[in-house]
Amino acid sequence: MENGRRLRELREAAGFSQTKLASMMDVSRNAISQWETGETQPSSRRLAKLAKILRVPIDTIMAPTQDVRDKILNAAERLFDRIGIGEASVDVICAAADVTQAQFEATFGTREALLSELIKRLNDSLFEQIRRMPPRYGSIAARLKYLIRACYVCDIANLKLVSALRAYSWQWDPAQERENNVRLFEYHELVMSLFSDAASRGQIRHGDFHAASALLYAAYVEGLRKANFERYDADRLVQHLEPQIMIILRGFGFEDIPGFSETSNKA
Repeated sequence: MENGRRLRELREAAGFSQTKLASMMDVSRNAISQWETGETQPSSRRLAKLAKILRVPIDTIMAPTQDVRDKILNAAERLFDRIGIGEASVDVICAAADVTQAQFEATFGTREALLSELIKRLNDSLFEQIRRMPPRYGSIAARLKYLIRACYVCDIANLKLVSALRAYSWQWDPAQERENNVRLFEYHELVMSLFSDAASRGQIRHGDFHAASALLYAAYVEGLRKANFERYDADRLVQHLEPQIMIILRGFGFEDIPGFSETSNKA
């Protein structure tokens, strides 16, 4: 109804009657009436012609509703998870979401834009978790393990989709690369803040904390492969990474100290 009302307003603003617009569009006046009442939607080809005649962008005519956006995103997420990104064409996504191609184009424009939105949605979900800072007190080892576990819980919940997006990452467009780089920067900033805080408490020496964060990230990604092929859960993955975490921390002079970690044994 909202899109139909918008089309009627644009038609009237352009000074066209339904009959005149129908003639220019080479459709019946009844078709225009149905578009304006929301009974039917114009096809993507006709939507493009409408935009040209009315001299407005397509999304001005068919502004997406949140319901349509969510339907497309949820359907695409299920399809990418089930059949892979390469096999899920726009036509297949539209059929699964029960939307027209015109609605898809008005909402996302292209499949690449949809992929960017999915990457952003996954990242938002992940960072909603990790922005809840690890416990303020405790050893740097315990706090890092807390953070890594939170990331694994989120990624394992969407493991097939996360894996599919990573496999597809070599085809990412500049917008998708930017989104990923922004989140990666935020991750490194958070990890480095934990290292800096530990250094200020005397738990470790100052050093190249960015390099340490990069090593931890590489170990994290390697752990995701185990989750994908060997069915590791978040707790088991943290245990798997613990020796690598400790090797990195020992490079900064870290030792487990009673009262600052889960154990009273020195590393």
